[in-house]
Amino acid sequence: SPAMGRIEIESLWIYPVKGCRGVSVESARVSATGLELDRAFCIVDMEGVVVAAREAISKRKLPALATIETVLLNGGATLELRAPGQAPIQIETAPLNTSKNGDILIVDASGKSTTTSGGGDEDDVPAMAGWKLGELKGVVLEEASEWVNIYLNGVVKTASGKARPTRYAMVRSVSHLSM
Repeated sequence: SPAMGRIEIESLWIYPVKGCRGVSVESARVSATGLELDRAFCIVDMEGVVVAAREAISKRKLPALATIETVLLNGGATLELRAPGQAPIQIETAPLNTSKNGDILIVDASGKSTTTSGGGDEDDVPAMAGWKLGELKGVVLEEASEWVNIYLNGVVKTASGKARPTRYAMVRSVSHLSM
């Protein structure tokens, strides 16, 4: 086989919270599931108003997530979330011991379609057609969930400008994806 040239990585990014802004890092540990802390957290809609209930929300489905900045502090031991007009919040990034940290929440890691709704108005919940990647087990972080609720319920609107309140939850993954 022909000799390969040298491969250089010009930049390395991780996204600690699915759908939120990423963080440029100098290095990252590789685990069985990918880069450490990459998408270790997600935001879910507990009521199914914006996306399907308990689905990990993507930036494509909720563009407001792109306004939430993530910053790793203390060598990656702390994640700080920042958003316009809101005081930052800090979250420990260490994996959680579920027996100490609360009940397990099953998070849907699917891709429910937002383009095959079959009609309806802009306030309809997206259609349930789509693909199924699997489920993640996670723990709801109450204080971070409160922060997310205050921010997203203040900025998420329908195309006509109506508020679209729901109950969001910030979830820390405690398992690998199960299919």
